[in-house]
Amino acid sequence: MKRLSIKELQKYQYPNLIAEIIESGYSICTVGDHMELGRYLPEDSPEVWDKLTGKTELLANEAIALSNLFGAKPKYLFSHELAMIDEKPYAYWRWLESNKRKEREHIKYQMRQKINMALEEKPYLLELVNKVVSMSEAEVLSAMEAMQKGGAA
Repeated sequence: MKRLSIKELQKYQYPNLIAEIIESGYSICTVGDHMELGRYLPEDSPEVWDKLTGKTELLANEAIALSNLFGAKPKYLFSHELAMIDEKPYAYWRWLESNKRKEREHIKYQMRQKINMALEEKPYLLELVNKVVSMSEAEVLSAMEAMQKGGAA
């Protein structure tokens, strides 16, 4: 789900709930599963969306399940007022560290993918990588510095 403006969030019956879904990155499938609406739901499941947006009644067991999923008190999660801190939804701050960690992990994943592709395309790099992994951190840093200066390690 894409980020929404404060005005857009405030249009929902439960703006904090929607903000939590957005910031957590949980799919509607996951949310619906926790609400016990079914395990394999489509992302555009009308049943789930109608409950999340207040178009149909949210049952007590569903509300409790959502509170548990997000680790949030029902009073906050189902408030009609968007909780804000420093002009950002409270949910943004609750999930900030987790989202930063996920971003760092994603960057590392992309780097590993790039390295794997390069190793497939250029097998001669395997020998270099094999030597580098046996080096200490200081030796690697020294070699990188030498390469940046244009010299050989």
